[in-house]
Amino acid sequence: MINVTCPIFLAKILVQLNDHKSKESSMVQELCYKCCKLSGYYSSKNDLTTMKKLYLIALCFLLSSSEVVMAQDKQVKMHQVVMQLNTADTAVWTSMLGNIRNFQKVWPGNVKIEVVVHGKALNFLVASKSHLVADVEAMTKLGVVFNACENTMNKYGIKKEMLISSVSSVPSGVAELVIKQEEGWSYLKTGY
Repeated sequence: MINVTCPIFLAKILVQLNDHKSKESSMVQELCYKCCKLSGYYSSKNDLTTMKKLYLIALCFLLSSSEVVMAQDKQVKMHQVVMQLNTADTAVWTSMLGNIRNFQKVWPGNVKIEVVVHGKALNFLVASKSHLVADVEAMTKLGVVFNACENTMNKYGIKKEMLISSVSSVPSGVAELVIKQEEGWSYLKTGY
C-alpha cells in the first residue's frame, strides 16, 4: 500500500478547497473517491483522511498541468513602437539609436520599431549628410523601419535617391504617426 502524506499548509488549503463547491472541485472529489475505492484504500466515503490526501494530490496535479497548458498557449506579446524624430540635434539621433538597441535587448525578436523622420531631422536619413549611415543600415537589417517624410523632403529639395538606400518614405510624417497610434502602436517622441 502506498503511503500518502501531505504537509500541514497543504492540508489547510485542501480543507478550504474542500469547502468550495465548484464543478471542478466535485469532479476531483469523485475522482479521488473512485481511485480510493478501486485501490482498496477504504471502503466507504466516510474515510475522509485518505480522501483528502488523494484529493490534494489530484488537485495539485490538475492545477500544475493546467498551468503548463496555459503557459504553452500564452503567446509572447509583439511590441510595436513608433518613434518620432524631428530635431537636427545629432546627440538626440545617437540617443534614439541607443533607445532602439535597448528595446531590442529587452524584447529580442518581440518588437517592431518604426522611426518617422521629419522636419529638421531629415539629414539623419540623407546619405551624404548623416554620420550614422552604418548604424541605420545595420538596424534596418534587424527589422527597424526608417521612414522619411515626403513633405519635408519636398520642402528641402531632397530626392529619394539621396536617402540612405535602406530607408523608406511616407507621404506625411505626422500622418504616419497618427496612423500607427490608431493601429495600436506605442508612441515615443525622441529628444525634447
